[in-house]
Order: sequence, then C-alpha cells, then structure tokens
Amino acid sequence: MDSKEIVRRQFDIQAQNFSNWSVTKNEEYMKAYFEFIDLRKVDELLDVACGSGEFSVFCARRIKRVHGIDISAGMIELANKLAQTNGLANVTFECHDVEHIPCADNTFSVVQCRSAFHHMENYPQVFKEMLRCCQPNGRIAVQDIMAYEDQKVDSFFEALEKEVDVSHNATLHRAEFIDLFDRNQVEVIRSFTVEIELNFREYLSHAHQSEDSREKIGDLLEKGLQDEDISRFLYMNGDHVLVLKRAVFLILGNKRNE
Repeated sequence: MDSKEIVRRQFDIQAQNFSNWSVTKNEEYMKAYFEFIDLRKVDELLDVACGSGEFSVFCARRIKRVHGIDISAGMIELANKLAQTNGLANVTFECHDVEHIPCADNTFSVVQCRSAFHHMENYPQVFKEMLRCCQPNGRIAVQDIMAYEDQKVDSFFEALEKEVDVSHNATLHRAEFIDLFDRNQVEVIRSFTVEIELNFREYLSHAHQSEDSREKIGDLLEKGLQDEDISRFLYMNGDHVLVLKRAVFLILGNKRNE
C-alpha cells in the first residue's frame, strides 16, 4: 500500500476523532494563524489538506472565499457538514489528491497548508502545486510540527508519532521548511516558532491505533520517561497529566511576480 493510500484510509477511519480533538477546534490557534498569514476580507484562500474544515470555516466567516481540498472523503464529508451548519455559501470542499490540485493556475490570493506536511512523502510536489495555484504576489503559508534538534530525541519521537498515527511520514526540520521556500524562489516574509504542550492521552485519542501500536506506545513511554533527554519533552506535570511538548513552525512567503 502506498503512502497516500495509507493517509487516505487512516483519516477516513479517524475523521471524527480528529474533528473532535480540542486542538482541531482551538479558535485561539486559528486566530493566531489567521493573523500570521495576514488574511484580509478581499482574500480568496486555498486550504490544502483542509481536514475536517475547521480552519476553512473560521476563515470563510472573515474573507471573500475559501476552497478546501483533502485526500480523505471522510474528512471532506465532515467539512461539508460544518459549512452547512454554519450557513456559509462562500466555502467549498473537494476530495482530491493534493499532489495534483484540480484548480487553475494563479487562482488564489493566499494558499496555505496547516499541520499536514508530516503526513506527506512527496511534500515538495504539494508545495509546487500550492505555488502554481497562487496568484503572482500572493502569499504561501505552511504550519506544521517541527523536528527536534537533538537526533536521539527526534528519532524517539518519530518512532512514537508513527505508532500514534500510522499515516505519519516524517517531521521536517526548520532548515527544510526554509529551503523549500528558497528552492522555489518564494520570498520569506516571516517565520515563527512556538512551543505547545499537548495532553498526551488526549493526543492519542485524535488518531486511531491498532492493538499492536498501543503496546508499542506503552513501551516507548516507559523508555522515554526514564531518559533524561527525552523526558524534557515528555513528562508528568504538576497535575499528574502526561505532557508532550512539541515545537510548531509557521512560515509565510510571497510568490514573486515573474
């Protein structure tokens, strides 16, 4: 089974869990990202790998038009329901492979992808498609989790992430995000890194795991909590809640007018 089919099947299974996750529904996060991208009333946004549509709908209440695309039919079904519940006519959704976006060149003033590159084996092709669909002088934005600087720590969490969600491919380093923009001649307007703390038990519930994966997660947690390097990012807090600390990277660029 190829990586895209794994992503499609996994998110069809876990679509409702993902939509119910407090991080997915966190309007404070959405507002901060909306402001980071500098979205305006006149903007038309392409939301790549839009998931269950929460950010698309948040934006549609505030800008001219939004079109969301996702590989998972289960996610798109939830996104359409959310748009209908909110009575929005200026947001549409489409189920499609985002390596080949079914939109005309130079269509959108802003193109963004949020919390999805770590699922994509061929993220450079997705980025090229994002760029193609963006208008000259338009804005390109990516937000995603960022790899840990220490190789041992990063290897541990990559193994853990793949057991939490089988569709996880690889977490990019900060330099890889920046290089992606540079190689495609997208001028970086600004970038920002923020550390977030996740309730690990709730984090588990946003995805679907097999029994085998749950056993491996238990073994990894036991190992990680006893390791002084790893336990800086995976620990029990004062309320006896298991916390996962991750860095999230945001980057915004401008498509040059050639």
